[in-house]
Amino acid sequence: MKKFIFSLIVLLLLGFTFITYVRFFTGSDEDYWLCQNNQWIKHGNPAGNPPTTGCNDVNGENFKVKPEINNETGKTIPIVSEQSEEEQIKAALIDAFKTKFNTSENKFNIRITKVLGNFAEGGIDFVDELGGGMWFAAKTNKGWELAYDGNGIITCDVVTKYNFPKEMIPGCIDTENNNEYIER
Repeated sequence: MKKFIFSLIVLLLLGFTFITYVRFFTGSDEDYWLCQNNQWIKHGNPAGNPPTTGCNDVNGENFKVKPEINNETGKTIPIVSEQSEEEQIKAALIDAFKTKFNTSENKFNIRITKVLGNFAEGGIDFVDELGGGMWFAAKTNKGWELAYDGNGIITCDVVTKYNFPKEMIPGCIDTENNNEYIER
């Protein structure tokens, strides 16, 4: 029995050592440097030091850099990776709401509740205030745009302009027809 318990403990330790090695020493897609608020933030266990390039140099938005080793020189080369779709949406909305409400991004919180292809919806809450509102965004040839924000039912002209899917917006207010509710 003692031999079995000893073998089991050795086997568990070997398994734990293997998992630890794989996670911390082989790297993963979660290992990168994140540019956030003009500072490089370590996410996971990226190879090398933070990039020497300026932070927020790419379109003024937050972005990720996953360092890769150049085999010829042995030096770390920062490779800029694209933002995820949700990061792109959030960055565009932060800019839109900062401009619209003439405030800084630490004064509000944005939630993304649904993304359907080139369309997104969610909510916004303001710090130290009750309530909040909903928003709808659409991806155009200019990138993600805030199409609507507020409380209540979205107007049909906005729905038509961006061609929102019925699954996201099943009805709207027709401002050209006595504010009638239109089921889509």
